[in-house]
Amino acid sequence: MTPPLQATSAPTWLDRGRIPSLDGLRGVAILLVLATHSRITTGFPPVGSFVDHILHSGRLGVDLFFVISGFLITTLMLREFDRSGFINVRQFYVRRFLRIVPAYAIFLLLLAMLQVAGLTALTNRDWMSALTYTVNFHSPSWELGHVWSLSIEEHFYLLWPILVAFYKPSSIVTMSLAAIVSCFTIRSGLYLAGVGGFAKWTFSRLDVIAMGCLLAGLVRQRTWRTRLDRCCRTPWAVPLLLSMLVSLQAMALLSYRFRIALLFPLRAAVLSLLLWTVIIRERGITNRLLNNRVLVEMGILSYSLYLWQQMFLYPHATGWLRLFPLNIACACLAAFASYRLVETPFLRLKQRYSSSAKSHEPRLQMEQMARETPS
Repeated sequence: MTPPLQATSAPTWLDRGRIPSLDGLRGVAILLVLATHSRITTGFPPVGSFVDHILHSGRLGVDLFFVISGFLITTLMLREFDRSGFINVRQFYVRRFLRIVPAYAIFLLLLAMLQVAGLTALTNRDWMSALTYTVNFHSPSWELGHVWSLSIEEHFYLLWPILVAFYKPSSIVTMSLAAIVSCFTIRSGLYLAGVGGFAKWTFSRLDVIAMGCLLAGLVRQRTWRTRLDRCCRTPWAVPLLLSMLVSLQAMALLSYRFRIALLFPLRAAVLSLLLWTVIIRERGITNRLLNNRVLVEMGILSYSLYLWQQMFLYPHATGWLRLFPLNIACACLAAFASYRLVETPFLRLKQRYSSSAKSHEPRLQMEQMARETPS
């Protein structure tokens, strides 16, 4: 006979304060992205096909960013609702604008200067999609190729708070499941109709972010949180989930149909379980790894790094700034300058704006909300 579930207490950070290990996870995600893009740059050491496949699978770093964003944004909105009884959508948009747009505007300004100098060639369509966050609906020049994930996140930031505010937080689980099923149906229908190039379209990839939203909704329910804790607190949870990710990657290489229809939601589900597994662990090797200073700093700079790395990690380029490993150093330097000179002043402004609201949320958590990326 199966013993009854013993309810587990909610972690204190679920209602207020900094979520542990989250910056470290962002650090892992951006390192996966850097590894994937570095492998095709000039000067990268030759590796075998097996290692190359592993590095190529670093694209799941973007999905990890998506899951983190869905979980964090939804958790913070639930905190606000519990505290004040409503969600201030206007303040949400202002905070998102102050966090994301200034650094992105400087990035686009530099690209425009490079184009005037004849050092890059972006089309009118590239510029239009970059300015409207619709890069994910066409194939842009390399310098803007990574903005597809930022575009999807912007669409999520635009729609999700309105839906949660209108339907109330009690509908988060239902809405998340509806998004997951809808994306699966749309991808399958487009594939069967012979349509190509839809893997980065918003309505075919929002299920990955929705999986993080689903996790945030489930862990607020004592029964589901207890079930998740029972699975995720076991010593073998991390290696098992990592093995599942490897298996999913292998299956995707063998079957295009599987990759189109099922890879994204299944991988997002595993990443969501992995996210909950590591953030509820207060000790152990995983906790120490994700909270070491280097990885945490990488996580803090992850948005900046993601934004600037594409400019330096150019495929098979010969310019010295784009030679491995100097290109990595240049990307890190550009990201650090962006964070300190551009983003930090706007983060301070965002914090003052947040503190003027009817909220007692610690500033540390508001700073953490500012850090979630893309992607």
